[in-house]
Amino acid sequence: VLDDVITDIRNFLHENMIIIGQGIKHDLEWLKLVQGKDYMKCIDIADYFRVLKSGEQKSNNPNDYNYFSLRHQVLYLE
Repeated sequence: VLDDVITDIRNFLHENMIIIGQGIKHDLEWLKLVQGKDYMKCIDIADYFRVLKSGEQKSNNPNDYNYFSLRHQVLYLE
């Protein structure tokens, strides 16, 4: 059944599509979707609402940031 779902998703997607979502990188890996083949690129909105942890300087390390749930973003960010 899962293989059928993955096949349906692949049939829906196109190599020129942009996938947008919250924390989707792990989902794409889990579904074994390949960038450049199944989709063009992904945009993870969690990266746009992250906040540096207290005392940290600007960083490229994701562990230096706090990430909020989609529910939190909807309820508290304007």
